[in-house]
Amino acid sequence: ISRSMIQIAIIGLGRIGASLGLALRRNKGANYEVLGHDREPRAAGYAEKTGAVARIEWNLPRLCEHADVLVLALPLSEMRETLALVGLLARPNSVTLDTTPLKAPVLAWAEELFPPDRYFIGGHPILNPALLHDGNIGVDAARADLFEHSLFALIPARSAPPEALKLGHDLARFVGASPFFMDAAEHDGLVAATDAVPGLLAAALLLAVTESSGWPEMRKVA
Repeated sequence: ISRSMIQIAIIGLGRIGASLGLALRRNKGANYEVLGHDREPRAAGYAEKTGAVARIEWNLPRLCEHADVLVLALPLSEMRETLALVGLLARPNSVTLDTTPLKAPVLAWAEELFPPDRYFIGGHPILNPALLHDGNIGVDAARADLFEHSLFALIPARSAPPEALKLGHDLARFVGASPFFMDAAEHDGLVAATDAVPGLLAAALLLAVTESSGWPEMRKVA
């Protein structure tokens, strides 16, 4: 990317997307502009009002055509459809980064849908340890320090050149995180072990306890 002012577009302005915007925009004098898009008018308006983005671009194809860096802070269920649009409309040599916690399917979609001159890096921002359990979600919970003193996993597509990797690395540093690279299989295995498995065990325990004959008494102190 050779332009003097880089355009960063954040698509999806929930807690993660808006927090990324707030963290990026606190770097005064940086040579980038942060724009945003969200299909939900309330989220988009709130993100603009709080300064998470410089402005909202409602026309998603136009945003894709002009952005140098696209950050997809979207649920996994919306990712393939969005990647298809980005792969079709993004400018040549642009870099796209996502934030979903599952990487293998997203990387496979990007490699299928992106032409050779559009680059993709899978990303997984880990939250500031002090904020892991505050329970807040949505754009109202966005904050500039959400990624401070944390890690930012980067899982690049095989076709991503060194310049794209550096850009992903720099973006992670700009939001206050420590970036590190890993492959998709390792990442998804670690996420399953540390997130999915504990959740399943907790659900199984709850089910077993609530179906026991002593539950009416236990629930008084549960």
